[in-house]
Amino acid sequence: MAYSFGGWERRDTNGWLATSPNPVHSAPYSAAVDTMTSSIGSFIIQDFNASWTSFRWSFWVYPAQGAEGAAVAFNWDRGLTGSRQTATAIGMSSGRATSVAAWDGSATLAPISFGMWHRIDVLADGCARRQDFWLDGTWWGSAQPSPSLSLPSGLGTVAFGDGTYTASHGEFYWDDFTLAPYNCGFLPDLAIPDGGMSATPSSPPPGESVFLVAIVWNLGNASASNATVAFFFDSNGNRGPDPGETFATQVVPNLDPGMGTTLATTWRASGVGPHSLCAYADPADTIVERDETNNVGCTEVDVLSSPPDYTPANTVPSNTVVAGMSKAVRLTLDVRNVGGSAPNASTEIAFFNGTAPSPPFATVAVSPVAPDGTAGPFSATWASPSTPGLYAVTAFVDAANQVAESNETNNAYTWTIDVVAGPATSLVVGSPNYTAGSTYISSRTVLSFSIQDPGQTGIRRTMYHVDREWWGNFTATGPFQLYAEGGRLLEWHSEDRAGNVEPSRAATLIVDNTPPRTTVSPATGPFSPDTVFRLAATDTASGVAGTEYRIDQGPWVAYDSGFRVSSGEHRIDFRSVDHVGNRESEGTIYVASATSPLNASVNWKPFVAAFFAFFLAGSGALAARLAPMVGRSGKPSAVAAFAAVALPFVIAEIATGVVSFYTGLLSIPPILGWGTGVDLTILITGFVTSLIRVRSRRYWPAGTLAAPPEAL
Repeated sequence: MAYSFGGWERRDTNGWLATSPNPVHSAPYSAAVDTMTSSIGSFIIQDFNASWTSFRWSFWVYPAQGAEGAAVAFNWDRGLTGSRQTATAIGMSSGRATSVAAWDGSATLAPISFGMWHRIDVLADGCARRQDFWLDGTWWGSAQPSPSLSLPSGLGTVAFGDGTYTASHGEFYWDDFTLAPYNCGFLPDLAIPDGGMSATPSSPPPGESVFLVAIVWNLGNASASNATVAFFFDSNGNRGPDPGETFATQVVPNLDPGMGTTLATTWRASGVGPHSLCAYADPADTIVERDETNNVGCTEVDVLSSPPDYTPANTVPSNTVVAGMSKAVRLTLDVRNVGGSAPNASTEIAFFNGTAPSPPFATVAVSPVAPDGTAGPFSATWASPSTPGLYAVTAFVDAANQVAESNETNNAYTWTIDVVAGPATSLVVGSPNYTAGSTYISSRTVLSFSIQDPGQTGIRRTMYHVDREWWGNFTATGPFQLYAEGGRLLEWHSEDRAGNVEPSRAATLIVDNTPPRTTVSPATGPFSPDTVFRLAATDTASGVAGTEYRIDQGPWVAYDSGFRVSSGEHRIDFRSVDHVGNRESEGTIYVASATSPLNASVNWKPFVAAFFAFFLAGSGALAARLAPMVGRSGKPSAVAAFAAVALPFVIAEIATGVVSFYTGLLSIPPILGWGTGVDLTILITGFVTSLIRVRSRRYWPAGTLAAPPEAL
């Protein structure tokens, strides 16, 4: 509107803003007027001021019950004072015709249905002195004023609801109001004049394509943009495109005044007898025109009877078929009679390998089909070969020529079937892994599959199972791992979308989660700088890949042979790893390695033992001379005494020295170690034994046969 004064206002108390669950059209609110129980009318109004007499007015209305209306009036001060000149008025009532007023003219329109939202559009054309009404986008009717009426303009009011002094008793809801000036001096006028619609041929047999041409003109004085033209089969003769009658639409982007355009389409002839085919410009009345009565043009087509004509239709699959090897392929089609009459005999469909007739692999009976009728679906199953390649399968309708047809060349349909090879799936073993006769992995090893799809149909799924206990869907879950140790039997296969299922493949994998075990020798002391330490590792599965050691937590060194450590206290760490990465926990020994102050690299134990043996031999010889063996005399008795008393200790000292020399056991240094202790023990014991014999000999003279008195 050009101007508004005071905004919207309700008169009396029976109008308000409604919200859901009351009817609401496009926003949270609608305006409601309910005078069902009121004695006086109530309406919602707003003033406007305009110098125009032509306007476009639209609003949405939900009539619930009773009677109400809407109006645009000039020179009316909110219905309180002043004379009223009606520009437009629409009165709606339940179950009765709708009344409209256009200035001082009137018309009766079709009743509006209650209980639903409707859009009402009004075009007030002051130039043509005519008002047109649309209901839900369809032209509803028109009204014209008397020729002598001066069309009102200026101060005006728009009103919705029950504007009567005594209530009309109605419940209506209103929404989405627009009112705008309209330049009535220039309007397009779409028209299809007589002879503007033609059909070729005008007398086709059923099933033939009819070429339709419509010439659309703009007889107005303004351009028409985006005009829709509907081609329809006018089955009821009302010259309007009813639901289900339109078979083609086209859009004219722009049509200038005085210009025309030619539109063409086709219609497939059906139904023997005369038919009316029409074209309608702007069927939804979206373009305001000077004349809305000249938008349709029609032509007559007489469909003639003709012999039957069978042809395949609705073939499934409709394109090239992709199938797996040795699979059942279902082929389906309908039979359509595009002729003008029904046959008087049944026939059959024959399915052949190849494109030329040969003994069919399947036949299906077909009963007579009416003209322009369709029978089916009919199907057969074709077994694909076990060799990939392109194959042709043909279906012949009326293969034995049991039906005389008007066209015998359109009875066949050929499918091209691409038989494709199935998938090939390979196991992909991640790291760590090791193959030496058998394949070893750990529970950290990720397993997956590489799938070849030569048919390029896509992989439907890849399945696998372990030790034949459970099946896993690799396509759904992705890579996986094996956890339980030992030999595991893995089997798998893939299936493509052509139905090919790959023969199962298998592999045995040995899961190794146990690290090697490493021992060190010598494991106990005493140790010296000459001690050679050797490491030995064992692994019962994938085998030892390497052993390493470090001294005093220094860098790790790969072990290849024995090694020594310097004198002092040291820590030796060692560990091994197998071929699948299982690393042993560190083993540790502590070494205390001592050296002689004179020569840290010499073992003095053999020299000490030799010296002690020499001393024991000398002291033993002296004791044997002083106290020879009883009952003997001379040198033999002294030798016997030496052999019995001193010689065992001499031999013991010599033996420990030899053992220490070759093995390092009982080595000296350390000075205060086992070697020194053993040597001193032998030395002291041997010397004391010889001393005791010499002392006891004072009471036991040589050559006496009897024992000394103390011994009795």
